[in-house]
Amino acid sequence: MSGLEEIFLGAEKGAASSTLEKLLSVFDRGASDLHLAQDQPPYARIEGRLEALGDPLGKAEMEEVVSKLMGEDALASLYASRAEVDRTAEVRRPDGTRLRLRLNLALYQGRPFLVARRLREVEGDPRGLGVPEEFLRLLEAPHGLVLVVGATGSGKSTTLAHSLAYLLRNRPKRVITIEDPIEYLIPPGRGLITQREVGMDTESFATALKAAMREDPDVIMVGEMRDAETALAALAAAETGHLVLTTLHARSITEAADRLTGMFPPEAMPAVRYRFSRTFLGGLAQTLPRDRNGRRVLAWEFLRVENDEEREALLRPDGESVLRTLMAERGWRMADVLARLVRSGRLAPEEALRHLNCPSEREALSF
Repeated sequence: MSGLEEIFLGAEKGAASSTLEKLLSVFDRGASDLHLAQDQPPYARIEGRLEALGDPLGKAEMEEVVSKLMGEDALASLYASRAEVDRTAEVRRPDGTRLRLRLNLALYQGRPFLVARRLREVEGDPRGLGVPEEFLRLLEAPHGLVLVVGATGSGKSTTLAHSLAYLLRNRPKRVITIEDPIEYLIPPGRGLITQREVGMDTESFATALKAAMREDPDVIMVGEMRDAETALAALAAAETGHLVLTTLHARSITEAADRLTGMFPPEAMPAVRYRFSRTFLGGLAQTLPRDRNGRRVLAWEFLRVENDEEREALLRPDGESVLRTLMAERGWRMADVLARLVRSGRLAPEEALRHLNCPSEREALSF
């Protein structure tokens, strides 16, 4: 990935500039991504949904827009290597506003397509997004493992980025993030943060995690635990005096141990589960149902492991039921949160049922 490209839309007038200005205006409407493909209509992803923006882009129009946005060499590089081209650009618009974009250019059936993702600087308080205070208190721990789990597109990266910004506003911490890709620019606040992107700044999550141990961090954020090597490096960092925040794909927070140990061969699973039980502080499982106005709202469940008895539950065959009983007593299950959203009038009952992560807890959704 090359360095930051600077684009001045006001520097010249013409078809490419006016078309690009019109396309980029979708980010003013809250779009997260802009999709451009030759011979297809442009699309924007707004509130998680794709929205068509107009007529298909012809070959000449697509090439002019790509050249303006990524430089004249981008398409030549793409056609010559048949490898995707990744760049970051800062667009200075005629009204003086700036957009920072992560760009990915690739081929389909010999024709170019481009995805532009807006890189936002974190603003606001995570509690305004619906992140519970209990989760933010976990970030005060000096060391250990904190998880955010959920499906793809459930807002895990958003929660972690806003939570880290909240931590840095209040504490002078040294933070290292390892992401693929970077989705938010996190301000340093009272501390120091270095955001590293896999493929641009480092070879892999595992490589960067091992290097981070020599870079004096207080907090390490790993965008995703994808494989056994990354998981082992994350556990080692948590065991050696660092707070490690990361994500997993799991329906509930109590599934986390199973998903983590499932990355390993059977003979290694008991040792990995034990290490997990000794370092795991707690975490959040989340989903994004749509409210009655069609906007996404954060629904979550939370678990905090507070004593040795609860840590032992992570190792026992019946441990999940023990922990879910504990969560029910504290109103921390997804079912409890969904029920509160329905009772407040924000969520329709059928939408709550659709996002329930443990079918056995359906009785808690008694409206």
